[in-house]
Amino acid sequence: MADVSTKNPARVCRIEDLFAVDGSPPPELTEALTAYLSAFAAPVRRDGEMRCLCCDEPINGLRAALGIGVACRWALTHGEAACSGCGWPARGMHYVTDADGRKVATLRNVFLAYHPDQVVRAPAVEAEHA
Repeated sequence: MADVSTKNPARVCRIEDLFAVDGSPPPELTEALTAYLSAFAAPVRRDGEMRCLCCDEPINGLRAALGIGVACRWALTHGEAACSGCGWPARGMHYVTDADGRKVATLRNVFLAYHPDQVVRAPAVEAEHA
């Protein structure tokens, strides 16, 4: 993958980043979620706000609508999105399947930024964000 930089350090998203896990979930569920989430970075939260992994701006739909902030903007491909400020890619609709292809979980309107290992930027775009 291309070397892409973000203002926040990125680590792979884990189940605990999204859910409070009580007890012992079925192993097939945790295996499927762990594999699925490996493409995404852990959400960045600071000062009570979600922040863009790349540009570090607070993600807030109301502020973005008023022209003073950023939000996750839906893309043309179903479920895909990007930061309205810097364009860092994210996904907002998640359909998690197990190894046999059976759906085990659906997450809607949960915006997860792609981990930098999954992102390739064109040289001109990378130069603009350096």
